[in-house]
Amino acid sequence: MKRALLALAVAVTLLASCGIPTSDQASVVAKKDVPLRLLSPKVPSTISTSTLPSSGTVQPLYFINTAKQLLEVPRAVAAPADLELVLSALLRGPSPTQTALGLSTALPPNLRIRNTAVINGVVTIRLNKAFTSISGDNQILAVGQLVLTATRQPGVTRISFVVAGVVVPVPIDSGASTTAPVTAHDYSTLLAR
Repeated sequence: MKRALLALAVAVTLLASCGIPTSDQASVVAKKDVPLRLLSPKVPSTISTSTLPSSGTVQPLYFINTAKQLLEVPRAVAAPADLELVLSALLRGPSPTQTALGLSTALPPNLRIRNTAVINGVVTIRLNKAFTSISGDNQILAVGQLVLTATRQPGVTRISFVVAGVVVPVPIDSGASTTAPVTAHDYSTLLAR
């Protein structure tokens, strides 16, 4: 017993003299001294409240942070996670925990995906009329959410949007509006840095 107490006393003494500085006041750490993984714009996976289905996968979705920028957020989706399933997860919006952390969506709650199709290498997303009701700054953010989420799927690089059988114009980050297929690059300035 005395040996155990002596060993514990030696261990405490050694730990106490390790040289870890202490202070009663907060101090500023230079950005260059912060580990890169802590500067990442991605929301840590620990904020996800959804549990991974037994045959599921984690997919990147894009939501809006408090600075009105698009932020990649992991979301558990049942496998196989095809484009429609991933976009449906996006339409459900951020989880309650993510909302409490300040994340939101510009996608209206009544927006529905009719279907998706590949035509001449372009993914066409067919949506209900709720898509055309999005206005103002929410319009580019909503389109950015859809495009950035969709283009994270394998083989998806260009997106076209159709409502009621008609290709609809969408805004891009340059301020222009286009009916041409759009890419993730068209929304890169909206990404959280």
